[in-house]
This record gives sequence, C-alpha cells and structure tokens, in this order.
Amino acid sequence: ADVLRLCPGVKPPHFGFDSAQLRGEWVDALRTLADCMKTGGLKDKGLVLTGHTDPRGEEAYNIALGTRRADAVKSALVSFAVCPVSAPIGRCTISRAPSRSVAASAPS
Repeated sequence: ADVLRLCPGVKPPHFGFDSAQLRGEWVDALRTLADCMKTGGLKDKGLVLTGHTDPRGEEAYNIALGTRRADAVKSALVSFAVCPVSAPIGRCTISRAPSRSVAASAPS
C-alpha cells in the first residue's frame, strides 16, 4: 500500500474482535503516521481511512463497525493535529468498505 511505501516503519492498526478501540501500541503507530504526514512522505497528501472487518456477521453490522474503526483512527490523527476535526472531506476522509482484510492507501 502507498502509506507503507511512503512512510517506512508505519504499521496499519489492528483491532480486537468486535472492537473499535485502539490499543496502546497502535496509538504509537498512528503517532508515527502523523509524523510522516507532517514532515515525511505523506506531507501535503490526504488519506482515505477505511475500517475493515472480517466477513463474519451481518453486513450492516460490519459496515458500522468498520466506520467506528475508521473514526477511531481519524480521532487519533486529529489529536496529533494532522486531520481537521469536522471537515467531512479533506486531509483524512472516511470511506466505507465491504468486509475483508486490512488495507491502507494514500491517494495522491
């Protein structure tokens, strides 16, 4: 994925089963991502934040869980001052995705 290429050392966050809560080690990974957005390969670029789930469960539930996961990542990036708080479209855009494995991308 582009994020991993542009920001070596950044790891995509993983969530616990049926959870949108970021664990401590993933907050540190998002801090590294925020630093990359400020001064590294993602400087002046936007991100599409997509929360993924596995294919088990109801599709509507998984979409809601994926959205909560993407919101959790955006909230962390807001706290690191790299994403606007309220702008629906901007540097950090939330995208809905079908249930599948984790992926990260950085649009140009």
